[in-house]
Amino acid sequence: MCTYGVFEGDSSVWLLSPIVMPLANATIPYKSIAAASDGNKAGRLFWQEKREGVDGTYFQLKAKDLQARDDGAVWVEGTKDSKEGTHIAAFYDGEDFWVIYQSTAEDDNSGEPRDFIKAVALTGTSQGNIIPGSSDKLNGRIARIAACRAENSDRVCVYFTDQYNKLHRSWAKCNQDSTLTFQKDVKDVKGLIINTKCGLAALASSLDKRNVIYAVTGTNTKISHNSDKWE
Repeated sequence: MCTYGVFEGDSSVWLLSPIVMPLANATIPYKSIAAASDGNKAGRLFWQEKREGVDGTYFQLKAKDLQARDDGAVWVEGTKDSKEGTHIAAFYDGEDFWVIYQSTAEDDNSGEPRDFIKAVALTGTSQGNIIPGSSDKLNGRIARIAACRAENSDRVCVYFTDQYNKLHRSWAKCNQDSTLTFQKDVKDVKGLIINTKCGLAALASSLDKRNVIYAVTGTNTKISHNSDKWE
C-alpha cells in the first residue's frame, strides 16, 4: 500500500510510504488530494488547479497516473464546475476511476449559484452524477468528503459534512456502463459532528456490511473510528 501527502512548504506531492520521494510534475495550489487504486498496480491521484480559458477563470480537477510517476497530470473532463478549495475523494468501481468533489452550478429557478456533491468518472461516458439532496445540506460551506467501496460490491458510499459540520451519507450503485445510480435521500450518520479542522476517511467492510469512518468528532482531539451499517 502506498501513502501520499502534500509538503506544506512548496505544495509538492510526495510518496510517503513504502519509501519517501517527491512525485514529479505534481505541485498543487490546494492542499486536498485523493487517490484510488484498482487493487493491483493501477492508481490515480486527483487534485484541483485554477485554470484560465476562453470562457473565463475556473477551477478544474486533474488526475495523475501513478504508474507513470514522471508524467504530467491530465485535466478531468466534466469538472470545470468544481468549487475553489473543494475537498476530494476517489474510488475505483472495478472498471473506472471516479473522483467526488463539491461543484457549483446555477440554480435553474433562482439563477443563484448552488453547491452540490458530484461524482465524475475519469474515462467513462458519464459527465457527472449529482448526489440528490446534497445542495440542501451545504449552503455554500466547503464540505469534507470521503468515499468507500467494498471489494466485490456494486455499491459505493459517499460521506460529506454539512454547513453545521454534521455528517451525511449517500450511496450509489455502480453500473457496468461507468455510471452511478444514487439514492434519492441523504441520510444523517448517527448525529456525528466532525471537528472543523479535521479531514475525513472511510473504509468499507463487505463481511459485516458496514463502513468505518475515521475522523475527529465533536470537541475531541484524537481520531476515532465510527461504525456505519449498510442499509
